[in-house]
Amino acid sequence: TCIAPDYMYVHKNIKAALLELMQAEIKKMFGDNPKESPDFPRVVSQKAMERLEKLMHHGKLVCGGEFDLEKRYIAPTIFDEIHPEDPIMQEEIFGPLMPVMTFSDIHEVVDFLHHSEKPLAFYYFSNDRKKAKKILSETTSGGGVINDTIIHVANSKIPFGGVGNSGMGKYHGEFGFKTFSNQRSIVLSSPYIDIPLKYAPYKNSVHLVRKFMK
Repeated sequence: TCIAPDYMYVHKNIKAALLELMQAEIKKMFGDNPKESPDFPRVVSQKAMERLEKLMHHGKLVCGGEFDLEKRYIAPTIFDEIHPEDPIMQEEIFGPLMPVMTFSDIHEVVDFLHHSEKPLAFYYFSNDRKKAKKILSETTSGGGVINDTIIHVANSKIPFGGVGNSGMGKYHGEFGFKTFSNQRSIVLSSPYIDIPLKYAPYKNSVHLVRKFMK
């Protein structure tokens, strides 16, 4: 989906443990052979399949990597040692590929985001609410979730949409009504009363206009 994580930034101290847990979770959900799992879908089209296959040639393969072009199957795949300039980091993935990058200081991540296009969604995992609040204040995204992914789109009472390159406008409920409506501003002026301050000479009225504008 458009709000699926396109990459992960993981602190170096927990990366090894996290990658092991992710592999265990993949096995728990889809078994030893995800290709045989009734719960694991296929890539939407042959063209998309060919595009995804070309993205699988950089970084260190952690798990998965198996694919079948004819049946449009790609195993759940994790790549480590990915760099920002790699092809897989240049576009939305829309497939079961997870590139992983490593950081030592959270400001490395913030700096990366500041030099990248604004994302549609931002996901941050931490038990520290102050840290979560801080990084949200230092970054921009269309929406986001703390300690989860994707679920914000399911709430019709909060606006969903992008910012900058990831989209314009918000929708869901009343927000969608406003986005797709032309909110037209009209001022009705009386034909019987006019304000002399609008017209020259302004020498004696500038201070009054400034006071009014405050």
